[in-house]
Amino acid sequence: MHRIDARRKELGPAEFARQMMCQARDDADARFKQEYIDRGLKRGEGRRTAYALETIPSGCSVYTGVDLGVQKHKKSGETVLFTLLVHPDESREVINIESGKWSGPEIVQRIYDTHRRYMSIMIVENNAAQDFLVQFAQQGAAVPIKPFTTGRNKANPEFGVESIATEMAGGKWVIPHEGDGQMDPEIREWISEMLYYDPQVHTGDRLMASWFAREGARMGAHKPRVEFGRLSLTAR
Repeated sequence: MHRIDARRKELGPAEFARQMMCQARDDADARFKQEYIDRGLKRGEGRRTAYALETIPSGCSVYTGVDLGVQKHKKSGETVLFTLLVHPDESREVINIESGKWSGPEIVQRIYDTHRRYMSIMIVENNAAQDFLVQFAQQGAAVPIKPFTTGRNKANPEFGVESIATEMAGGKWVIPHEGDGQMDPEIREWISEMLYYDPQVHTGDRLMASWFAREGARMGAHKPRVEFGRLSLTAR
């Protein structure tokens, strides 16, 4: 396992998938081109994801996109919580990504905990079965939750999933990593989902969660409060 991880770091997500996983990819036809992602990586070099925020910087806001995978079996998707710090210039900095196959109560508890640590606005998909989790969470602690409905908007060229690629091409994203192949495994998986994104097949769970968070920021789901509770800032 260590050798595989070392090889993954050496090659990067796209080349590792091509050489080791036999996944073909043509960057010329890709929605998310490597050069777009590289711009985000350049801005985020030397930065790290954070376990919690002590305060929200002045003029910034924080959003967590939640892509729900309710059932815990091998074929079900993972639940992903994707947290963004949005700067005054509209740059989107990835703060943290968490994923797992959790039960309904576990997901709700993680929503509570994520809000506590980042003071974020939760953007939760409320389609079909997912709606019960939104209702369940809203009945608990005072966590700001904005339900998000996925439909034709997913394919919208201006506001859909692929519009993240447009923002990345414009240098609007900050993707933290320590350089020399050192990168949070969740961020590495998110990058892989972007590189291999195909609108005709299932969109990766992390990519969907990042879109929910971005849409929350774009629609101004919440204005930052003046006072926040204080939590320790601990790099992951």
